[in-house]
Amino acid sequence: MLKLIAVIIPLALDSFGAAIALGLASVSPVQRRRALLLFPLMETASAAAGLALGLPLGRAIGGVADYAGAAAVIGVGFAILRESDGDRESRELAAASGWRLAALGLAISIDELVLGLSLGLLGVPAAAALLLIAFQAVLVSQLGVRLGARLGAGLGNRAERLGGLALVLIGLLLLVEAIAS
Repeated sequence: MLKLIAVIIPLALDSFGAAIALGLASVSPVQRRRALLLFPLMETASAAAGLALGLPLGRAIGGVADYAGAAAVIGVGFAILRESDGDRESRELAAASGWRLAALGLAISIDELVLGLSLGLLGVPAAAALLLIAFQAVLVSQLGVRLGARLGAGLGNRAERLGGLALVLIGLLLLVEAIAS
């Protein structure tokens, strides 16, 4: 359970950064409501798909699963660090509607797919993982949008970078734990 919580917190920071970008974007109230429903749903569904792949794969590859899970967490962390650009996200969100909004939601959820895979490889309880992912997605989306509307882009970029860095460090700790055991 500690592994799960350790991975969920940085994930929440990444989602928070994306939600701040949504709060900054010049989108209509209808677009904002759609995004606030769509993004947490897509994050949770992506994590569920990753878990569905990762749990049987983790059982199949046995002891290597811990290494693969740690590597996936590190990879997601580096991807978040590379992609954290709140200004770009704000521009994309402002122009998004309909299928473009769904495609953007899917793009934002790719991290959760890989993270779900890594959680499955690490053997975390699937139900607990999905509940925590869904809860954090809804919570940080709401908070991030409200904060983004008030504060500015700098906070969103820093939250995403902090989340990415934390995932890299947690992945390294998981790797050290796998090597030590």
